[in-house]
Amino acid sequence: MEEAASFATQAARKTLRLTDAYRQVLACELVTAVRALRRRGTPPPPGTPAARACTRATEVLNPAMEDRPLTGDVTTAAALLTEFTQLT
Repeated sequence: MEEAASFATQAARKTLRLTDAYRQVLACELVTAVRALRRRGTPPPPGTPAARACTRATEVLNPAMEDRPLTGDVTTAAALLTEFTQLT
């Protein structure tokens, strides 16, 4: 029984680490998508959850398009992910 309990704790810790890593990947993808949409100038179809997410992301992400460290943008995008779960 003790071994099973120990394994459950380990599994929970690894799951949390995996979730954090996945959140970082999604944040990177969001930053990349917003930068690509800004470059192309083609927003998602109006009235869709994607359009609302894009509008919100462009409001809070740095609009500068030059090459630069994107750490701040990724951190901001990660914070937006929770907000995006409420979009319908």
